[in-house]
Amino acid sequence: MKKIFKTVFTPAELVNVNRENTFIDDKSIPNETIFYHSKLLIWISIISGISMFVFGVGVISAHLVADNTEEISNNYFLVIFCIFLSFMGISLTYKEYIKLKRREPQLILNNRGIKTSKTSFYNWKEVEDEKFYIGQHWKMTYKHPRGVEEIFQTDLNISAKKLAKLLVLYRERNKLQN
Repeated sequence: MKKIFKTVFTPAELVNVNRENTFIDDKSIPNETIFYHSKLLIWISIISGISMFVFGVGVISAHLVADNTEEISNNYFLVIFCIFLSFMGISLTYKEYIKLKRREPQLILNNRGIKTSKTSFYNWKEVEDEKFYIGQHWKMTYKHPRGVEEIFQTDLNISAKKLAKLLVLYRERNKLQN
């Protein structure tokens, strides 16, 4: 089985923070940061889906216009593949269109805690064991009272290092407030 993620880091390790260092707040970062789906990636996926659909329908149409039933019957695998490709294109386009229309944030970080589109809000005291898995892409996981949450690079338009910096900053701000 091929490993997708090669290295695992905690947020503090990823941004090179030592536990003994004194926390210095970055006042340029607001008390809350909200992340939405990456619109660029959504549009790329929508264009890809439409292209798949058009290619599939185009190949099938070209076979039908050729009016050569013998050629169509010899290429039934190609026709089935193009039908499948067309349906995949439609489903990808629909899925990404729904993401585009959804206005809910994918991730909210603030001085009190963290919330994702799939979980409730959790205070920093309830969040533990944050890890970044770095490879060709990255994902972040953390444990909360109801389980484990995963956040993938494709869901957000931010680097792992910047997200790790925000996690450390908001957690440290929370410790200073309490």
